[in-house]
Amino acid sequence: MFVDGEGRVLASNGWGAGEAEASRLVAHPAVAKAISESLADNAARVEAVVVPEAASGGRVELTILPMGDGTSALVLGRNVVLEHNLRTALVESRQRYKDLVEISSDFAWETDAGGVFAFVSPQGALGYRAEELVGRPPSDFFVEEW
Repeated sequence: MFVDGEGRVLASNGWGAGEAEASRLVAHPAVAKAISESLADNAARVEAVVVPEAASGGRVELTILPMGDGTSALVLGRNVVLEHNLRTALVESRQRYKDLVEISSDFAWETDAGGVFAFVSPQGALGYRAEELVGRPPSDFFVEEW
């Protein structure tokens, strides 16, 4: 959408929010502040804002591009609700896995892309403490043949 320095929507496309929704979004204090700061500096900016009443469900990433002499701006909005929810679910899942491994009596490990131990269950293994294993490749612990 195109907005002016007064926060009026000059134009919006039919792909995203309608003009009424765009006007409500621009009127939100966090959005209005981001637009006015971008216009004052005549510099592009990217802002993540939470607008609970937005059709997107609240989380919007805005790219604000001042046009010409800085009296108007092109504002591009991207719904980031799904991305936020997926990231939150991943963090929670990772924590549940970590909690499970920490109370398990089994040896659990994770290696990085280079094949080096990145995580070892707290009790360690093979007679080594976890901190002695992390950062080393499993091949360091192979028994040489006689």
